Amino acid sequence: MSALATNERSPATHNTGHIFHLVIFRWSLITLGYLLVMGPWFLRNLSVMGTPLSSAGTKTLWLTNYDDFFCYDCDLSLGTYLDWGWGNIMHSKLFALWTNFQRLLAENCLVFLLPFALVGLHRLRSHLSFTLSIVYLGLIYLAHSLAFTYPGWRGGFFHSSGALLPFLYVAGMDGLDAATRWIARRRKGWNLRQAWTVFTASSVVVAILLSIYVSLNKLPAWRNADQVYRQVGMWLEQQHVPDHTTIMVGNPPGFWYHTRKPAVVVPNGDTGDVLRVADRYGAEYLLLDRNHPAPLSALYAGDERCARLTIVKTWDQGDRRAVLYAVTE
Repeated sequence: MSALATNERSPATHNTGHIFHLVIFRWSLITLGYLLVMGPWFLRNLSVMGTPLSSAGTKTLWLTNYDDFFCYDCDLSLGTYLDWGWGNIMHSKLFALWTNFQRLLAENCLVFLLPFALVGLHRLRSHLSFTLSIVYLGLIYLAHSLAFTYPGWRGGFFHSSGALLPFLYVAGMDGLDAATRWIARRRKGWNLRQAWTVFTASSVVVAILLSIYVSLNKLPAWRNADQVYRQVGMWLEQQHVPDHTTIMVGNPPGFWYHTRKPAVVVPNGDTGDVLRVADRYGAEYLLLDRNHPAPLSALYAGDERCARLTIVKTWDQGDRRAVLYAVTE
C-alpha cells in the first residue's frame, strides 16, 4: 500500500519539478536579455563612478521641490527633508495621492472607464496576470505618492502605469459587460445583445474623441516647444561660434536636437551656482527662457547684474522671451 501511494504521488512531483525548472529557465532568459542590453551601461558607470548605478536616484526621496531635481551640489538627505517640517511633508504626500489618482482616472481610464475597470479587476482577480496587475498598480501608486513624491506626480506614475493599460482596458470591457448584464436582469424587454453592441461601440468612439481632443489641444504647444532654440542656434552660427561650444540651457536634449551643439542644464540655484557649473563643465554661454529656475528670475528679467555674465542677445517674443549671456572668466 505504501509503495502504491508513492507511485501515485510521483507524477505530481515530477510535474512540479518540471514547472519549477521551466520557470527558472524563463527567468534566466529574461535576466540574460536584461544584462545584454544594460551590461554596457553598467560597465560604463563602473569605469566613471565606480558603481553600476548612480546613487543620485535615491536622493529624489528627499526632494522638497521638483526643481531641486536640477540643483547643484545641494544636500538632499533625510535630515534636510525632516527640517522641511511634517506639515509640508504631509501636504506633499496628500497632494501626490490625489494628483496620481486623477492621472489614473483621466489618463489611464479616460474618466468613464474607471468604474468598469474596477469591477472587471475584481471579477478577474482569480487570474494570476490580473492579480499581479492589481498588486503592481497598488505598489506604483504608493511608491510614486509616498516615496518618490515629486517625480511621481510629475510623470513617474503615469509612465510606470503604461504597463497596466492592456489589463485596465480588458478589465474595463469585462466590467462593462457585467454592468450591462446586471441592468438587463432588472429591466424587462431589454435586448442584451443590442445594448452590449451600443455600449461597446460608444466606449470606443468616446475614447477616440477624447484622445483627439487632448491631442489637438496639445499640438500647438508641442509644435512651438523650444522654437527659440532654433533662433539661438542660427545666431550662434552667424557669430561663427565654434560647434563644440557648450551652452547652459533649460532643456539640453532639446537644444542639441535643434542646434547640434553640446549643452548642460541650468542649475536650480543662484548666479553663484551657475558660475560653478559653467567653470566645471566649460560652458561659455547661459540661455534663460520662460522655464528658468526661480532663483534666476531677477537675472532673467534684467534686474540683477553679475560681473561674469554679459547679455549678448535678447529674443523678445512675449512670454517666450529668451536672454543669452556670455560667461566670462
